[in-house]
Amino acid sequence: LSYKLHTKGKHSLAVAGKLGFPTGKAGFGSQYLSLTPAITYIFAPKPSIILAVQPQYSFHLFKNALYPDLSLLTVKLLFAKFNKSGFIYGVELKPIVNFTASYFNLFISPFLSHSLGGGFNILVLCDIPATGATIKKGATYQLGFNRNF
Repeated sequence: LSYKLHTKGKHSLAVAGKLGFPTGKAGFGSQYLSLTPAITYIFAPKPSIILAVQPQYSFHLFKNALYPDLSLLTVKLLFAKFNKSGFIYGVELKPIVNFTASYFNLFISPFLSHSLGGGFNILVLCDIPATGATIKKGATYQLGFNRNF
């Protein structure tokens, strides 16, 4: 869920929120009922290029007592290029601070997306860890399908 607050010239400001539901067994998906509010600033120097920054904070609304508290600050820094054939490609830097476990991670995430028309998109993304113990775990890949409203 997102809402555009303000747009003037090459600048935009939006707020968003994501509600996470506990899914899957331990080790897969999330084990929390969580909320992630975010604010996004977008600068578009040209119609086909955007630069964005989005701080977001994730916390739990409900969890099993077996799991630690959820307290994550993520600041996404995005560069994206759009082309006339409907492709969007770019890279996202994602520094993440986990306040509960007291650690910092940085991910470099190249992505490719394509507009399917009618507000539908398909996305391929790779999260490449750049710090700490996550480097040993290796990259993760995502394939997604969404609808913009």
